[in-house]
Amino acid sequence: MKYRELSKFQIRAEITLMLQKLDSLEEMSREQQLKYLAKLSSISDNAYVVETLLKELAKADYKKGQIITVFLQELATLEQVSDTLWKYIKSPESSDDVRDLSGIILKNL
Repeated sequence: MKYRELSKFQIRAEITLMLQKLDSLEEMSREQQLKYLAKLSSISDNAYVVETLLKELAKADYKKGQIITVFLQELATLEQVSDTLWKYIKSPESSDDVRDLSGIILKNL
């Protein structure tokens, strides 16, 4: 697989645009999911992709959070996300949706 070298700003912009496109859909097909996963996987700075997805999860509604959850389960390792997800679960500022989705990700990794 050929990796794309993108700046952090470009990575954030690509993820934001991708999430906006997917959020506008009624339902994400498996084909679309694989297409966007391949696009995210092709970015060389995987750690920043995961970090950006985690930040987006913190402010996402349930629908967008489900999309992010799928991506994180495919792209991240437990070591990469564990501390942040536990912070979301323990934080009184986190929404119930974010807590639920964080638990799902931890359970599935």
